[in-house]
Amino acid sequence: MSEERAQERHERDEEEVARNKTPKNVSAESMGSKVDPDFIPDESRENPNEERAREHPEEAGS
Repeated sequence: MSEERAQERHERDEEEVARNKTPKNVSAESMGSKVDPDFIPDESRENPNEERAREHPEEAGS
C-alpha cells in the first residue's frame, strides 16, 4: 500500500512541476493545439551546437 501512496505522491509532484512551468500570463484557451500556418520548420537535421561550432570555430575551441 505504501508503494501506491508513493506513486500517487510522485504523480502529484510531476503535475505540480508541469503547472509551474506554464507561464503565468498565458491563458488556458491560448494553450491549445493550434498550428501556426506561418511556421517554417528548420530543414537542417544538424545539432545546433555542431552548427554553431562550424560557424564560429574559435568560440567552440576547435
